[in-house]
Amino acid sequence: MEFGNSRKKKRLGDILVEQNVINEEQLKEALVLGREKKLRVGEALIELGVINETDIAKALQKQMNLGFVSLQGFQIEPDVLNLVEPDILKKYCLMPYEYDPVKPNVLRVAMSDPMDIMAQDDLSIITNLQIEPVVATTTDIRIAMLRNLTTDLLVHGKVETTEARAKEVKK
Repeated sequence: MEFGNSRKKKRLGDILVEQNVINEEQLKEALVLGREKKLRVGEALIELGVINETDIAKALQKQMNLGFVSLQGFQIEPDVLNLVEPDILKKYCLMPYEYDPVKPNVLRVAMSDPMDIMAQDDLSIITNLQIEPVVATTTDIRIAMLRNLTTDLLVHGKVETTEARAKEVKK
């Protein structure tokens, strides 16, 4: 029985080539750019205009065997929103969006970088819940922050303009 190869994780670039999203030349170009500018391969591919955020998120989903969520139109319950301070959400670019319906001690969290173990650990400590990372695009998470956090602030009597909130989220 061979254990070594079956447990080895494929690299993101290799998955994108396998899925015919990019070719070998584009991957090589992205690797060079990534080294020059200290970017991850996905960031370099996006900068080169070869792929978009959703392509990266879907490849990450496959690489890590995680779920994928689009937060567009998703209504996040206030009790979930109130679990974590907005500063933490912005720091790690993540958005808790629901409790697992079968395991209520598990919080599902949309993350642009589900490999960020520190973010998961911090969130687990803050919420006292187990964290289930789910892949989402950075843009989707930021839009969800604007929509949900602004609404939450207005509901709780704090008036903040969408423009001011957008600037705050981008920081």
